[in-house]
Amino acid sequence: MRVLLYSAVLYLFGITVVLYLRPSLMFKHDRSWKEFGINGVDTTYFPFWLFCIVWAVAAHALVRLVYSDKEGHASPLATASATASATAASLTSHLSATPAVTSLEPLKNSGAVAPEPTEEAKPGYYKLDDSLMKRKGVPRYIYVGEEKPSDLEE
Repeated sequence: MRVLLYSAVLYLFGITVVLYLRPSLMFKHDRSWKEFGINGVDTTYFPFWLFCIVWAVAAHALVRLVYSDKEGHASPLATASATASATAASLTSHLSATPAVTSLEPLKNSGAVAPEPTEEAKPGYYKLDDSLMKRKGVPRYIYVGEEKPSDLEE
């Protein structure tokens, strides 16, 4: 809640400064508003209303970057960096890993053999482990051997 309050204070301060200075990018020489446009002397590509929107987002982001570190929360940049690193590591491990089984319970009934995680994928057939997929929502495949199992669809 404090981040929002400080963002609002910074936003109002920025608006006050711009209204006091009246830069020529947003205002005419007679101190009236310039219209939005790109063709003409009394038009601008960055009118005051657009500044207000951009400044609101920028003020909030600035306060979040500064204030979140003081509260002991991770800053948005650190969170984004950590999320990107974790996603990249997850994708790398997922793409480089051989199909592995997280639980051997479904294999005991089917007679299938799970490959070792460090092994290369064996030639043969792999089957989607439906029970694990329903429980955890993550697709896992189990090795069922060289011969095609009868329950695989053709």
